[in-house]
Amino acid sequence: MKYFPGHYVAAGVPFEIKIIEQTGNGTWCAQIGCHTDDLTKSTEYRRWPVISSRFDLPRGTKESIKMFSPFGGLLYIVSPSHNDPASITVQLSNVISTPTYDLNDEDRKNKWNSKAKEAKGLWADLAGKHMIISIPSASVRSVDVDTIESALELLDKMVLACHDLRGTQPEWREWLVVDEQISIGYMRE
Repeated sequence: MKYFPGHYVAAGVPFEIKIIEQTGNGTWCAQIGCHTDDLTKSTEYRRWPVISSRFDLPRGTKESIKMFSPFGGLLYIVSPSHNDPASITVQLSNVISTPTYDLNDEDRKNKWNSKAKEAKGLWADLAGKHMIISIPSASVRSVDVDTIESALELLDKMVLACHDLRGTQPEWREWLVVDEQISIGYMRE
């Protein structure tokens, strides 16, 4: 499962992750960038073929780990698996706050109006209960919270309707990333 701490990594600028506490048996990762499609087999490019990167976070260390990305992007902390009851606490340095909105956060409206919508990160994560969308920050900075809430609630209803048709229950949030070019298909996950 990917967790979004609300930070953006600037292209080519080193940043640090310090692991404060870690539980569970698996290896946590840091992922930079939401655009995970590998386009190396494409015959033409509208963007660089691989622009996200993922790094394992070592277990049993309290030292800071320095990383960077030549492309930058949203920062995610990725859990070992969906079923592992693991947890991690990290401290981030030299990252940029980015607009985030999460229907699971009771204080979301206050956070959005007080600072989140003005955060300087280039990409934003807007999360419903069953769907997350990653979009350019410029497209959401002037959007009011009621519109965001309505859009996320609609996306959640769409996800639940798909599960209802399949006879399944959602196990995690679906993730939609706006991308200039994807490897196959249209609007796939």
